[in-house]
Amino acid sequence: MLQSWFFGNFLGALMGRAFGQRRWLKRLGRSLGWMALGITLSWLVSCGSPGGSGAANGNTLEFWTMQLQPKFTAYFEELIEDFEGSHPGTTVKWLDVPWSAMESKILTAVSAGTAPDVVNLNPTFASKLAERNAWLELGSRLDAPTQESYLDNIWQAAKLEGESFSLPWYLTSRLTIFNKELLSEAGIEQPPTTYEELATVAASVREKTGKYAFFATFVPDDSGEVLESFVQMGATLVDGQGLAAFESPEGKKAFQFWVDLYKAGL
Repeated sequence: MLQSWFFGNFLGALMGRAFGQRRWLKRLGRSLGWMALGITLSWLVSCGSPGGSGAANGNTLEFWTMQLQPKFTAYFEELIEDFEGSHPGTTVKWLDVPWSAMESKILTAVSAGTAPDVVNLNPTFASKLAERNAWLELGSRLDAPTQESYLDNIWQAAKLEGESFSLPWYLTSRLTIFNKELLSEAGIEQPPTTYEELATVAASVREKTGKYAFFATFVPDDSGEVLESFVQMGATLVDGQGLAAFESPEGKKAFQFWVDLYKAGL
């Protein structure tokens, strides 16, 4: 098993140099354009025998990121160099995986017992690891001040059944960009601020300009835009027992919203 001090110190280095510093979050946010749709997490996984692939390679820690090269190559190389310098005899093996290959690569590695010790994933990919119990509980490995350096709601979002299993990687915001000329051509003075207004604007833009007012993203195993809209419209997706709870008046209304838009050709 990977030595606790080694694992913990690398996490500390990551947090101290990146996750715990708001200027890093701001810099990363500007570079990634503050990608929409909630939270992306850095998930920590165990594999095969506890401790990950490092267990088979002495003091070697394997660290995967998801398509961060070349933009952040210099940053991570400096981080790794500093960590290795502070821990003689240890080595960090960094692998940057293309976004399109990460899911299959990580699932294959977990099944083979060769998963990395630390990996940057999004919640969709990581949930599949949780189903395989392929993650390491972190609450007992990180001291209280470190945990408290995160926004409380964000730290709580990284828990499953009361146990911390990941570190928040960065926060995201949703931005609305609109074409003033297109709205003006349709006789609309202000952009919509609710889904109800969006449906009305979509109809007006289509009728008066022949163009589409907006595009929703439907990508399997990726975008949660439409699913998240259910919550934004007041529906509950999962109840306290972990069961589906969206067959409710609010859930049906949200579903009908998208059905109506599609049927109307909007």
